[in-house]
Amino acid sequence: MNVNVNLKVKTYLLLLFLVPLLSCSSAEVKRETRTAFQLRPYQEETLPNGLRLLFIKDTSLPRLSFQMMVRAGALDEPRDLAGLNALVAELMDQGTKTKSATQIAEDFALIGAEFQANPSEDYTFLTSSGIAIYGKELVSLFADVVTQPAFSPAEIHRVKAHQLAEIQKAQDEPDSFADELLAKEVFPDHPYGYPGIGTKEGLQKIKRENILAHYGKFYRPGQAILAVVGSFDEGLVHEIRERFSRWEAGPPVPPPAVAQSESSKGTMKLISKKGLQQTQIRMGHLGIRRVDPDYLSLRAGNLILGGGFYSRLNQRVRDDLALTYGIFSSSDARADRGLFEINTASRNEKSADTIQETLAVLKDFVEKGVNDNEVTAAKTLMIGQFPSAIETVDRLATNLLILRRYGVADDYLSKYEANVNRLTTAEINDSIRRHIRPGQINTLVYADRDQVLRALEKLGPWTVEEIH
Repeated sequence: MNVNVNLKVKTYLLLLFLVPLLSCSSAEVKRETRTAFQLRPYQEETLPNGLRLLFIKDTSLPRLSFQMMVRAGALDEPRDLAGLNALVAELMDQGTKTKSATQIAEDFALIGAEFQANPSEDYTFLTSSGIAIYGKELVSLFADVVTQPAFSPAEIHRVKAHQLAEIQKAQDEPDSFADELLAKEVFPDHPYGYPGIGTKEGLQKIKRENILAHYGKFYRPGQAILAVVGSFDEGLVHEIRERFSRWEAGPPVPPPAVAQSESSKGTMKLISKKGLQQTQIRMGHLGIRRVDPDYLSLRAGNLILGGGFYSRLNQRVRDDLALTYGIFSSSDARADRGLFEINTASRNEKSADTIQETLAVLKDFVEKGVNDNEVTAAKTLMIGQFPSAIETVDRLATNLLILRRYGVADDYLSKYEANVNRLTTAEINDSIRRHIRPGQINTLVYADRDQVLRALEKLGPWTVEEIH
């Protein structure tokens, strides 16, 4: 099984996350007359046990795929068991009550299919795809893995050992490790601050009973939505209904009540490791929820700030001053307040200059706002790249599932172009000033203190921590 612990979830979900800004020059904008977007037809129903089914038919290829989204993520983990949700996800196909992990892998391979689990902050995706002529076999295999996992002690021990080894190696990958360090700084007492794979302390505490309890609470039909995509007939629809109707329902699970706190003043922290050849720089603070009414206008603003190659940050810090090879910003909206982040790396001797110039661009961006030309270009790109987010039935299914997780109506898709077109420069500037706060930016540097601290101290006092 391929397990992807991806807490940023920045794949092809362009409409839900980040669209690259290619240009901010209105002279380069070319408008095209386009017909209004219409969603591909789909059917939705709910089984008596609470499982929601979404059927999206596409007979252009003899292919069938299942995407199940379970409302179980890092947000739902106990604070002292960080990594529990990712561990459960990785164990899903490592044996069921009737088959071993080897048998499951062989059975999927025999029909040219695969199984993947993708845990994130707010949900977990369980997916499988294969050739349509083996649809019944795929239904049986997928249902067995999802509803009958064994969680054998031997597999738990093996997978935990693997995850602990991955955690140990994490600091040797400076780019991704710096992301984890910033998350910990912005979300110090919140599950969003845990590394996706968990922590050493959390994994060591996890027992089999914790795994069974997490699965038993969250992996229930009322907590899940299954999208069936591709070439299928009514016989297979009946098979899916019958097979998943056997899945035992559980009691409703209320959303987790985890407080988020934010200091009125940002922090400056240097995490030092000997021998690092460059400086990883992360800046950020609490962002917005996905249901925030400013979601779309803030996306447009972020495109202009740092959402692509010709953004303000990249033009100033990279092109004009040659302080970095690249710099970008993102606004990651989640079930709870997400993360606004600026991400870059620099030569050690230029670390202080990079931070100083980045903060200057950010402050100017918030105080003076964006202009009409930038807004026109951003809106054009948002609309122009929208179709690629849903150009395949699989991508459409993924987006529909995520919208349901966040309580966003499907007409977000059908009205997307019109809503983007309606955005004004004033609206975008208002949302920028409401949600981006330079005075509360947390600055996190991952570097060798001997190479950077003296220069950094001209920016103010730093909290310094050593790792080995």
